[in-house]
Amino acid sequence: MKNLVQMIFYRLQHNTIYFLLALFVPPVVVIAALIYTNNIEQTIRLGVVGDFTIQEENIKVESLEEVPPLSKLVQGKYDAVVEKKGDVYKIQTVKGEEFRSSLDQVLNHGKSMEEAFQSGEKRGVISNLTGFLSMLTLLIGSMMYKFYYQEKGAIERRILATKISHIQYSLSHCLVVFLILFVPTIIITLFAKWILAMPTLATYGQIAFILFTLCLLGSSFSFFIASISNTEENGSLISTMIILVSSLVSGSFIEVAQSGIENTISHLFPQRYIVNFAIAIENGLKPGYTSMIVIILSCIFMILIGTWINKKQNE
Repeated sequence: MKNLVQMIFYRLQHNTIYFLLALFVPPVVVIAALIYTNNIEQTIRLGVVGDFTIQEENIKVESLEEVPPLSKLVQGKYDAVVEKKGDVYKIQTVKGEEFRSSLDQVLNHGKSMEEAFQSGEKRGVISNLTGFLSMLTLLIGSMMYKFYYQEKGAIERRILATKISHIQYSLSHCLVVFLILFVPTIIITLFAKWILAMPTLATYGQIAFILFTLCLLGSSFSFFIASISNTEENGSLISTMIILVSSLVSGSFIEVAQSGIENTISHLFPQRYIVNFAIAIENGLKPGYTSMIVIILSCIFMILIGTWINKKQNE
């Protein structure tokens, strides 16, 4: 297995484009994520039609001639659109009923932002970073099984004709992808926490555990997709669609309602539990280690299923 891992790294090193991709993309992604999360606005952006007056520092207002199309809300230009109807502000938003209700308490019932939104999930720098990396780590993982696709068929059978078992062969590819994802990500993230003195309650060990789970999910999920796909093009298409949809629906980037159908759907995806783990830590709550362990076990299961499929294809 050691020789096979070395062979994969050797092939990676001598494929210039792929080597540069593996060497520079993960660090660039982490740096971009840090910049992105440090610049996330903690204010509510309102598009307002008609007269509007409020004394809240955390609300940014943009006056509008008319109610904008729903696409502006979906794109995130506004958190909500407010239109005055008599003495009441009518609120339109795509951020869920809980957000709409909290904003209604501020605009129509005179509550402060702190009072109205105290029950919502408060994301810190690590939970925002986790949400951002959850999609990008999965996407990068799906790009890293090039040699696994290339070996399908005659080359794979020749390798397996030696003393290498199917599980060793599968673990070798998964290990290489995991290391490509995990090593630069953990180094840069922990270094940034130390240098930038990130304002977070998350310890170095907890951050490492979060990133370990994310990278393991990225490598195992992509391996499973690669095992059931005949070509790299099909595998990339399937994995990209699943990753994009699940990242958006699970609330990796934007908050989802804490109740109702949106909340139920978001909890169908592992990204939701990983982000919740980070949110709990940063809010001083007990994190869900059980959920994280279940995700890790699911990753192992995907590797085993992918190995079994690979074995059946070569019989």
